[in-house]
Amino acid sequence: MRKRHLLGLTLSCLVLIAGGCGNNYDPVHYVNSIKQITRTWTVDAEMFGKLIKTETDPARLQAGQRELANRIKTLVAESGKIRVPSTKEAQELWNAFQTYLKNQQRMVTDDFQELVAIKTDPGRDMEYFRSVVGRCKEVEDADLARLRKAETAFEQAHGFATR
Repeated sequence: MRKRHLLGLTLSCLVLIAGGCGNNYDPVHYVNSIKQITRTWTVDAEMFGKLIKTETDPARLQAGQRELANRIKTLVAESGKIRVPSTKEAQELWNAFQTYLKNQQRMVTDDFQELVAIKTDPGRDMEYFRSVVGRCKEVEDADLARLRKAETAFEQAHGFATR
């Protein structure tokens, strides 16, 4: 009888640890990890935005785009280390965060590379350049709105004071 009780208790603990549920995680750390990666990325992306507005040297623009692509790749890898709680709000926040990162990575590797090519082309089509920037801005704004909404829902579910 004692062995069966201990086995049940051991299995219950393993389920809690593996699943990340219960009070086994710090909700403040979880949401702050997501916010920190998002803030870091925002600063990096803004720096590239300034670069593409002012820089005319194709090599510098390409290097800046490659550096930014490497940076988002690093942040995506870093995000994979975040322990995701099993609550509904935590999962929704995680999904919004992953969508944001995935779309940012696609923009940097595809759209930003295209922007650099347009910017360095002597016969550049600035109308097309603006349309690519506009498309990126729409996706980013929608992703950030979803992410902020999920952060707020998570914070409210855990009784945090929200922004």
